[in-house]
Amino acid sequence: MSCLPYRNYNVMDEEQLIYLAVVGFHHSKGYQIEFCYPEIRDVDNTWMSSYLAPLGLPDGAHNFAADTVYFRFRDAENRPVWGVCSYRQVDSASYKDADPEVTRSAIQKSVCLVGRGALPPWRTAAARLEPIAHAFIQHQDSEVLHGVYDSLKTVSGSTLYRSLQATLCDPPAIKNEGGECIANGRRRVMIADVPDELLLELRSVLEKYDTRMLTLLKLRLLGKKVLFMSSDLPTQLMCSEILALEAAVPGRSMCLPYITLSMMEDPVVAQCTGFVGASNRLYKQKWRDQFEALVENSNLLFADKSLERLVSPTQADLRFIDWLQKTCRQSRCHWEGSEEWLRSQLEDYFRGMRLAVEASGVEGDKLKTAYGVGFVQEVSKLDEVVRWLSSYGENTELSENGDNISCGGVTAASGRNEQSGHPGAGQPSLQDVKLRLVHHAKGLMAHFNNF
Repeated sequence: MSCLPYRNYNVMDEEQLIYLAVVGFHHSKGYQIEFCYPEIRDVDNTWMSSYLAPLGLPDGAHNFAADTVYFRFRDAENRPVWGVCSYRQVDSASYKDADPEVTRSAIQKSVCLVGRGALPPWRTAAARLEPIAHAFIQHQDSEVLHGVYDSLKTVSGSTLYRSLQATLCDPPAIKNEGGECIANGRRRVMIADVPDELLLELRSVLEKYDTRMLTLLKLRLLGKKVLFMSSDLPTQLMCSEILALEAAVPGRSMCLPYITLSMMEDPVVAQCTGFVGASNRLYKQKWRDQFEALVENSNLLFADKSLERLVSPTQADLRFIDWLQKTCRQSRCHWEGSEEWLRSQLEDYFRGMRLAVEASGVEGDKLKTAYGVGFVQEVSKLDEVVRWLSSYGENTELSENGDNISCGGVTAASGRNEQSGHPGAGQPSLQDVKLRLVHHAKGLMAHFNNF
């Protein structure tokens, strides 16, 4: 079996990691950067003060003892910047270095990691930042942060990727209880040419949103602006959901997993055509002015009914999601039902979509119907999306055991016929009636819950 071409992702190195900072809140000065290493450059001072300071302490942070915030924006040179902030709230009476001007009963601090690059190591950065934030709050001493920046830069993605490559190229065989080999090993999957170790879990998104997950992916493909609201829960869950969905569909623009109230009129938000996350209720009051759909408490609302009809799940979509959910619930400890397996099924879904876009004639009409005729027509008008979908049929070779392998980083190792179209396509049955009724019932419940 041939291996994936080596690529140095450099999870955190000198080119990606920019700053390690501490953000705090002063009762009269507001958000402020209390510590930063290395020292903020003059060219970065404006965007660091404008974005990092308020993003480090999300709206409503005082309601939670801890939280993690993921964010993205562009710097003064219009380069994409990513960040992870680990927030903590402690009793001011127990804080030995508390400012004498502090009048509140609690002190909020956030340790932030700011980097630059197209492949943010969200999960790796968050995992390393949380113990650092905990130690900083526990010791209440900025000396804890000295040396942390340099140690973080030593975490090289090349080392991580080499270990992943061994698993990707030489997967273990699958055996039954008697020890007999029943299938050759399957390659682990990468979506959007990103190692799965750098992504956030998509299974939890499927479990929470069911058919709405496909609807959200369709909206993302069409470049529609969707607002995610999370005012009653920590922002970490919302950010994770946005980034997990974003990773499944390469973006035409940068998603914003979290924005604050101060960014409401910001050009970065106005220009975004994708997923945006917020926790301030004022965004919900005016969401129809800036966004085309709203996601809150797993409910999905549309500003335009015609858009809702365009991306609504087809019968094939309902079958597909029902099968994914059942498999993920029953087989979490095996390949089938795993995170990698779920992503491989989504690749099948997009591969079938490519066939629907390219097909014509009677057979083409069947393929388009499975995804939604109107939706496929709209996708066909988007050159960038069509090019991305076409990549699923390029540069594939056959392994020794007959599996399809992509040499470009996206695998096609599901075992399905390359020309089979929608993975949920099939003959109508009584189960289809049940799935459609359940879908309508959930839609009605969501409608009444929003009144």
